[in-house]
Amino acid sequence: MTRIIKCNKIFDGENFIVQNAVCIANNKVIDVLLITDDHENNYEGIEKYSGILVPGFVNAHCHLELSYLHNEFVSGGGMVEFLKQMLKKRKVEKNEIIYSSAHEWDKKMRDNGIVAVGDIVNTLDTLDIKKKSDIEYINFVEVFGLNRWRADKIFEASVKIFETFIANELCANIVPHSPYSLSERLWDDYLSFENKQRTNISSFHFMESKSEMELIQNGRSEISRYFIQDLALSVEDYQHIPEKFDFYLKRYLGKEEKIILVHNTYLNDEYFNSIAAFVDKIYFCFCPNANLFIENRLPNIEFIRKMSDKICIGTDSLASNHNLCIVDEINVLLKHFDMDLDEVLRWATSNGANALGVKDRYGYIQQGYSLPLNLIEMEGGLIKNFRVIK
Repeated sequence: MTRIIKCNKIFDGENFIVQNAVCIANNKVIDVLLITDDHENNYEGIEKYSGILVPGFVNAHCHLELSYLHNEFVSGGGMVEFLKQMLKKRKVEKNEIIYSSAHEWDKKMRDNGIVAVGDIVNTLDTLDIKKKSDIEYINFVEVFGLNRWRADKIFEASVKIFETFIANELCANIVPHSPYSLSERLWDDYLSFENKQRTNISSFHFMESKSEMELIQNGRSEISRYFIQDLALSVEDYQHIPEKFDFYLKRYLGKEEKIILVHNTYLNDEYFNSIAAFVDKIYFCFCPNANLFIENRLPNIEFIRKMSDKICIGTDSLASNHNLCIVDEINVLLKHFDMDLDEVLRWATSNGANALGVKDRYGYIQQGYSLPLNLIEMEGGLIKNFRVIK
């Protein structure tokens, strides 16, 4: 069955275009048309909508396996308080709840118009869900741990998770968590690992919190006290962080062909200089609602926009967000920053698809690209209404 969807405007993933209708068959776009009111009678069964037709959204950073923590955390206390809550709440055994919550939110993301997700993985809890999901997941199996004596065991556990995803024909990559959460030995294990099925994409939490920045600058901060008091680590476990920050960061950036730096809440001139030589391969991912939830702060987006147009959008997890919805993230950006709608839509669609390596099937309204598409209506400079065109 062939369908024709006509709307006020079409954003094709890059720009607003003159065409105002999309011809669809077998759940794929087969043509993009300009249909004037005078010529509507030449077409049968046009589905007419007010609003802007856009590609399916791409969520470049998520933690689906943490969906069971929805509404469990108190916001605004900063990163260390967030980590303390995580340490306490992740100890609770909730296997059935973990699965059912992740399954529910996988479907909710699809209902929120999301077609592809860059998802952080620390367990196998979401494996079966992803095997059956309508969403395409690019899985980032995360390694972290500062206990230098357990580094090899930590890495071996991550490799087993990675290999299980690959054995189930799901896209997976092993990635480091952040600059402050790997021991020297764990960094070396990661950097020497040869990925058996490389998609050449990595993801990395970067400059997310004030305490992270202070640790890198000064060798101590609120987060180092958390390491000692709550994690029972020693100074020797984390003293390499300020000493070798640039060394490991540049080895990491040099290893991968494409890197998604996530959050960037405290990224400034000094730290941008550390990554400037690699900027052509970097995508900067913003998760504005999570940044407000944890640190009550947004990244310096104007600064980053001047340095790069490779920007994408994520939701982070339901431990640090109330929804997994790219529309909500777009509205925060439109509310707080002076930016054109086409720019932020580009971040939410084609840029995200390019970052995750799925640009051949998602992120655009072009011939051969798949449904669903999204229809948005604007009011007062924000997205007011939204629906999925399946």
